[in-house]
Amino acid sequence: MPSSGDGYRVSEADRERIVAALGQAFLAGRLDTDEYTRRVGSAVAAVHYHDLQPLTADLPGRAARLPPPRRPLPPVLVLLWRWWLAVVAVAVLTYGAVALVRGGPPYPWPLWIAGPPGLALTVLTVLTVTVRRRRITARPYPRSRPRRYPRRRPVRRSVRLPR
Repeated sequence: MPSSGDGYRVSEADRERIVAALGQAFLAGRLDTDEYTRRVGSAVAAVHYHDLQPLTADLPGRAARLPPPRRPLPPVLVLLWRWWLAVVAVAVLTYGAVALVRGGPPYPWPLWIAGPPGLALTVLTVLTVTVRRRRITARPYPRSRPRRYPRRRPVRRSVRLPR
């Protein structure tokens, strides 16, 4: 789009683009009905680019994107975390009861029950979240790379048989 000082005339596609941006701002709640109606009327009546620029100057641009939608963990992983938490809770309660009966803290054996499985579940959860986040932000189809050289057709050589 030319700079604001230019007196270039606006095309119909430019007007439609501005009206669409105003419609998105209206749906997002950034504009009330009266302001939206006034700005759309000004966009339709605009003749030059400097008439359109003030209409969207105070609205966020396309750079402001929403974060990708948050997907919950798979049910199997949630179930594994719940089982781990239940087992660790039983182990800690048992450890506390033994410590009360003995009169002092015994060897901290619940750490061996909680530690390695908890670490494995943490790694599994981080990997799952990372893979899911990449699937959301990745392109649905990879961009094909342009060929460096055009395809060559195989050359058919006729072989002459001796007579």
